[in-house]
Amino acid sequence: MNRALTLSWALAMLMGPAAAAPAPVIAADNPPYAATEQNRATAAAALQEVDALLKRASEITGLPVRRPVRNALASRESIRRYIRQRLKEVASSEKLRAQEVALKKFGFLPPEYDLQSATEQLLTEQAAAYYDPKRQQIYIADWTPVELQRPAIVHELTHALQDQQVVLDQFLEDKKLNQDQQMAREAVVEGAAVLAMMDYLLAATGLRADTLPNLDEMIAAATTAEIQKFPVYASAPLYLRESLLFPYTVGMQYVRALVQARGKTAYAESLRSPPQSTAEVLHPEARGRAVPADLQAPEPSPLPAGYSRLITDVLGELDVRILLQQYSGEETARQVAAGWRGLRFAVYENKDRTSAFLVHRSRWAGAAAAEAFAAAYRNLLEGKGEKNARIEVQRDTVSVYEGVPKAGS
Repeated sequence: MNRALTLSWALAMLMGPAAAAPAPVIAADNPPYAATEQNRATAAAALQEVDALLKRASEITGLPVRRPVRNALASRESIRRYIRQRLKEVASSEKLRAQEVALKKFGFLPPEYDLQSATEQLLTEQAAAYYDPKRQQIYIADWTPVELQRPAIVHELTHALQDQQVVLDQFLEDKKLNQDQQMAREAVVEGAAVLAMMDYLLAATGLRADTLPNLDEMIAAATTAEIQKFPVYASAPLYLRESLLFPYTVGMQYVRALVQARGKTAYAESLRSPPQSTAEVLHPEARGRAVPADLQAPEPSPLPAGYSRLITDVLGELDVRILLQQYSGEETARQVAAGWRGLRFAVYENKDRTSAFLVHRSRWAGAAAAEAFAAAYRNLLEGKGEKNARIEVQRDTVSVYEGVPKAGS
C-alpha cells in the first residue's frame, strides 16, 4: 500500500506535559472533534503566528527558513477532497487495486474490505492539520481544539521546512522505492515533525524531548487512550492501524535516537541519508539493512494458464511483524520478524480477475531464523484455512507458494 501522505493526527497533539487539558469526551457515533465558532476563531488567530512559529520550528530542528509558508483554515470536507486527490496522485486506481489484492492474499485485510474508501475515511477522521507540498501551504482544520492548534501548526511547519531542504513529494514517492523504503522515509518525515512538536510542547518546562527518559512510554500510553476516540481507526484491520501509527510513534523514536547521537543536525542528515527499510527504523543501530538486490520472488513453473503477474513488491520487517502478530501473537511476531533480511513477493491473477495466488521468497539472519519464520508462516496458513500451500526452506531462505492452481484445474 502506498502510504506517503503527510498528515497530522489529533492523537499526536495530546502528548506531553504542556497539553494538560483533559481529552474531550467523544460519543462513539460522532466525529472526535467539532467545528465550533470558538475553534474557528482561535485557529484563525493561531495562523496569524505562523511566521513566529516557523522561526521556532527552525530553531528546534536546525532546518533553515528559506521562504515564508502560506496558511489557511480547512473544513472537514475540504480535507476529504484533498485526501481523495492525493490518493489519486500517489496511486492509480489499478495500482491501488493491485495493492488491495496483495494485502488480501497475505491476510492483512478481509476479502470484502474496500481499501480506497477505508483509507480516505481513516485519514479524514484524524487529520487535524496538513501540509500541501504542491502549494507549499499549511492548513489547520477548523475543528481543531484550542490546545492542539499551535502544536499542530508547528508539526506542519516542520514538514514545510523539510520540503525546503528536499522536495517532499519526490522524497516520499520516488518511483524507484519499494513500499518498505517509502514507509521508512515517511517515518523520518513524520517522526521528525512529532519530535519537533514535542520540543515545542516541552519548552515551558525547560525539558527537551531527546532527553526525557520516559517519552516513549508517555507517547504509547497517550496513543492507546486517545486513538480509541476515532471509531473508523478503532474498527480498522490491525495492518492499517499499525502501519498508520508507525511513522509517528516509531518514527519519532528513530529520529530521537539520531538527535541524541548527533544533535539537531540529525534532522537534516536523516533527509540526506534516509533509512533504507523499516528494519533500520525499528533498529537504528542496523544501518544499511535493506532488501538484497539478488533476492527475487519465485516464479511458478509452469505458470498456470490464463494467469499473469499483477504486482511485485517488498514486505519489510514492520509488515512481517504485523502479519505474524495476527496469527502468532505480538511477542512471537516481534522475535521472528527481527530476523528479517528481506522479503519479495508477487501476486498472479487470472485474466477474468476472479482468482489470484501469492508467491514470496525471504531471507533471514540465519538458518534458525528461517526455520522460525517457516514455522510461524505454517501457523498463519492454518489460521487462514489455506491448505494449498508449499513452504521450502534452504539454509537462510524461505520460499512460499500459496494458492497456486494445480495443473488442469
